[in-house]
Amino acid sequence: MLTADIPPNQSIYIKHINEKIKKEELKRSLYCLFSQFGRLLDVVALKTPKLRGQAWVVFTEVTAASNAVRQMQNFPFYDKPMRIQYAKSKSDYVTKAEGSFVPKEKKMKQEEKVERKRHAEETQQPSMPNGATTQNGMPVAISLSRIIPTIQYYLLTDVIIAT
Repeated sequence: MLTADIPPNQSIYIKHINEKIKKEELKRSLYCLFSQFGRLLDVVALKTPKLRGQAWVVFTEVTAASNAVRQMQNFPFYDKPMRIQYAKSKSDYVTKAEGSFVPKEKKMKQEEKVERKRHAEETQQPSMPNGATTQNGMPVAISLSRIIPTIQYYLLTDVIIAT
């Protein structure tokens, strides 16, 4: 998508950022640098292999974002000229504030997968006291995870009483 195709919005996308800068320092520096144009809502900078060298800055107003895009284009930031354009879509921060937030499809799929896995685990083992499972009506194994906290509790109380 070309820069001319993206309509102005509160979020700007910055690329060509020095990748050697630590994430927290990068976020702080971007905040200080862009706060001169207006109030910032969020600064997003990730260091994953796919997203390093990129950042998003979210302003409260579109005019502030427009000024930043215009004035900071090719600004030398940590010895590299920044390339700035409007973000392709509104920030999650903005959409949540507007009440129009819709979770991303990939995130929804991941949550559905986790839910299906949890549901499969629950239906696979019939529940008995203390997490015991049955086979042909006879107990097979007892989960110690429910018993151990009780044992630890008694041990702790014994230690406390003894001291």
